[in-house]
Amino acid sequence: MDIFIPSKEELEHRTNEAISFFWTTRTSQRDKNSEGNVQNQGTRGSVTGGKQLNGFLKVLRWILTQNGVLDEEIFTSGKLELPGFYRPSKQWDLVVIRKQPSGGKRLIAAIELKSQVGSFGNNFNNRTEEAMGSSLDILTAYREGAFGDSAPSPWLGYLMVLEESLKSTVPVRVAEPHFKVFNEFRDTSYAKRYELFCKKLLLERNYTAAAFLMSNQEAAAYGGYSEPASDLTMHSFVRSLVGHIIGS
Repeated sequence: MDIFIPSKEELEHRTNEAISFFWTTRTSQRDKNSEGNVQNQGTRGSVTGGKQLNGFLKVLRWILTQNGVLDEEIFTSGKLELPGFYRPSKQWDLVVIRKQPSGGKRLIAAIELKSQVGSFGNNFNNRTEEAMGSSLDILTAYREGAFGDSAPSPWLGYLMVLEESLKSTVPVRVAEPHFKVFNEFRDTSYAKRYELFCKKLLLERNYTAAAFLMSNQEAAAYGGYSEPASDLTMHSFVRSLVGHIIGS
């Protein structure tokens, strides 16, 4: 079977569509909640609605099926729970599970999709702690045999979409009451911190691949986005995923 990796132009076009879907869905959910539910007004209304990143699930499903993964092996809604070591289970956003000739199952890939719009100071630590915890949990569970005879270890992907705004791109002061922070965090914006975070996830092998995209709400009509780091692009993310799928 031939390996299918979309051209950069084709992948960019489909990512444009996913970004546009993200913003339009988010706005629709916020407006709907502000009209009908006082408790969900404002930013929280658009967050609790969910589904904003479903456009990326569509892109990833397309790439997987083009590389021979069966539809029934891809889970993007329902049955997304995978065992953990520190907790019973966790829901991932996309899971690929393949039946084995022996009758068993093998975990091929698990992907986490995250976004942040506004509230950068409040949510940055939450996002980073979630990502690190999810990785530690599933990799330790894998080591302890939670996924049967799965070998090699499952491919883990992390994709972050961050709002590009003045507040996310200006340097932020760090607190150092007792010890100095690492130099790379000095005079950094939340955008730079997310970039560093994703790179360190890969450096420490917490995830197999990561993608970091930035966009602003004005891109809703055309899906514009930027990729601040050359090693955290959608193309590198997809190439890594396809390589693992083909080798599995």
